[in-house]
This record gives sequence, C-alpha cells and structure tokens, in this order.
Amino acid sequence: EWITVEQSTRIDFVESVTASTTHPPLQRLLTRASIALFGNLDLPGGADVAARLPSVLFGVLTLPLLFLLGRRLTGGDTRVALLCAALYAVSPYGLYYAQEARYYAGVVFFSAWAIHATMRLVEAPRSPGRLLHLFVVLVLGVHLHHLFGVLFLLTFAWVAPFGLARLRERWPLVLPWLAAGLLFLPWFQFAMSELEPQHRPWIPELSEQIQNVGVAFFTGRIGARHLVTMNPQEVLLPLGVAAWVLLLGGLAAHGWRRRKLPRDTPWLSYGLGTVLVVAAGLGFAGWAHSRGDTSRFFHHK
Repeated sequence: EWITVEQSTRIDFVESVTASTTHPPLQRLLTRASIALFGNLDLPGGADVAARLPSVLFGVLTLPLLFLLGRRLTGGDTRVALLCAALYAVSPYGLYYAQEARYYAGVVFFSAWAIHATMRLVEAPRSPGRLLHLFVVLVLGVHLHHLFGVLFLLTFAWVAPFGLARLRERWPLVLPWLAAGLLFLPWFQFAMSELEPQHRPWIPELSEQIQNVGVAFFTGRIGARHLVTMNPQEVLLPLGVAAWVLLLGGLAAHGWRRRKLPRDTPWLSYGLGTVLVVAAGLGFAGWAHSRGDTSRFFHHK
C-alpha cells in the first residue's frame, strides 16, 4: 500500500504514470485523484482512507455486476444471481482486497464486467452500444493490471469461432478487442522495454497451489490456515478436494442443463467456458515460469 501511495503522489504527473512497469497506470491515476480530492498528505494517516477508496468502490460495484452475470448465466434466475453476489459479499478475499490500496479488487471488477459485456455482445454482434460497452471495459481492464491481459486474450479466443462461423454478419465482433489492443500497445511497448528479470518461480508446487485455490472457495487460504493449528495439511487437503468436487459437479450440472443452447449462441456452456479459458491462461503462466528466468511481468499468482 505504501508503494501505491508513493508512486501515485509523486510531484511530477508523468513520473507517477511511469513509476511502475509491473502494473499499468490506471490504479495509480485513480489513487492520485482520490488522495487529491479526499486525502491530506500533511497529516499522519491522512491519505489512508483516500488511497483505499478506489478499491472499496471496485469491491462494492462488483456485487451488482455479479448479480447481473449470475442472472444471465442461469437464464434469469434471480435467486441464483442474489446468491452469487452474496457469496462475494462475504468472501474473505473479496473483503480483504476491497480494503487494500492495491490493484486486485479492480481486477475482479473488470473481469466480471468483461465477461458480462462479452456475453451481451455475442447476443447482438452488430449492436453499436454493446460494441462500445465492451471496448470501454477492455481498455480500462488492460490499463489497470497486466494479468487482465489473460482475460483479454481468452475472451477473444472464446468468441472467435462464433464470429468465424458467419464472418460476413459477425465481423464487428473483433472490433472491441482490436481497438482496445491498439490503444494499449504504447504502454505495452514501454513496459516490455523497462522490465527487469526476476529469478524466482511463480508456482513452486503446482499441486499445493491447486489445493489452496480449492480451499479459497470456502474460507480463503489465510482464513483456513488460521483455523487450523495442528498439521494443517490433514485438514486443508480434504477441504480443497471437497471444494473442487463441489465446483466441478456444479459446472457439470450447469453444462448439462444448457445442452440445448439457442442456435445463435456459442455451443459451450458459458460457465464452463469461462472456467476453461481462465484455467488455460493460469496454466500457461505457470508453465512459462517453470522454465526458469522470468520477468516481473507475470510474477503475481
């Protein structure tokens, strides 16, 4: 958090924007504006609330987005949509990062927004409003955090076969990704020219990471380890396995119920498709880091 505040409040505006190549500049600009409006750097702790305010807003705004996403995934089931938002409202990770002056609440916000906007565009590929909507989300997301680039590429890969099936009618589908990518290119070139090598593996033990992700569905990894004092692996392993069985069972049931999709929608279940593309991105990043020398560009889990 101190790094975020220090980089965001440098006297020279350009220096704030280019203070870090590990992360794009959007969060620093939001933090800078929030501190300028609501903070006071001359007082001890005078910037604390203002620096965390963007993350608070991202965390709160994620709730209605998850409601809309859950309702669309289930064909209008409001109960499931409310449950989806409620689970995030009490998620240990969601609560933690919505109180931290860092990038991660925003990553969740823009990811949920991008998936929802992509689904809306698929339903009406030539709608100018939906094209512009997705373009705005993609531009903001890639300028917030580099790992949003995984979602950027995989959502495109997700809809590309759908667009190619009727290229003459659906060619506008590619425009949001193309335009957003072109706008991001100057920053990407700058960041790649300034990156420093980093000698540390991203995933030291993939099996442990998978287990911890499963545990996180229930309690969050930190919360689970605080609950277990004696030999935590004996409890965390079955908890992680149970979480993955529950998740994959739910996705299988969801895919089965959506097997009779309308002719003009992607053949793959939206929920299962989203999990597959994200898992593919994380798997690729883990493999790339296992090769040895890595850069700061992908050092986050």
